[in-house]
Amino acid sequence: MTVLTLVIAIATVVVSFVVGITAWLIHRLTLRYQALVTIQMDYRSHQMGYAVYRLWRFYRVNCHCNETTLREVYSKTLNIEGENVNREETLDNQRRILFHFYTHLANLHANNILPPSYIFDNWPEETLRIIPLILIPMENKHVRIINAEFKEHADCKNKNLELKELPEDNILIRLYNDSLSYPNLLDKIYLLQVGWIGLIIAVIIELYFIFYVF
Repeated sequence: MTVLTLVIAIATVVVSFVVGITAWLIHRLTLRYQALVTIQMDYRSHQMGYAVYRLWRFYRVNCHCNETTLREVYSKTLNIEGENVNREETLDNQRRILFHFYTHLANLHANNILPPSYIFDNWPEETLRIIPLILIPMENKHVRIINAEFKEHADCKNKNLELKELPEDNILIRLYNDSLSYPNLLDKIYLLQVGWIGLIIAVIIELYFIFYVF
């Protein structure tokens, strides 16, 4: 095997590697863009806008921005909102809509399906503040109410039917906490991007020396 043949073989492997990585990155970016467009459309819907408005108004007007009051008043609304109401208009349904939306967003973040820049540029800390202030207290109160109902029925007492409250380090609170450190995360992402650019430049220089110098 001549030196030229060896050089061509090495160059072919390097080029194939670069092309493969590029194709994978393009495919990944396409999937991320599709996921972002889908979740943005969900967030911009009238249903989501109404749910956000209802919960923030409930927190400010009915609960006076107090978590203890929030749990108490929310429990009373569940008793008032009986069977003869439109379920889609109830406060509990608005809670459920937002809870599932932000849980989905948190899963996209936790599994690195959407990068932090995609998420926190569209949902900054000010927007995600609804998670620790409203959604988590309401969700845990809802779980307690359901568990209390289980205990009241004799048929359910001896069965393991109790639901678990959200742990302190749940996926939603991690999403919110990451939004707080997002500016520092941007610096790390910048350094990573610089590293990738440096690697690509090094490969290009290596190919130049292989083909034109040697």
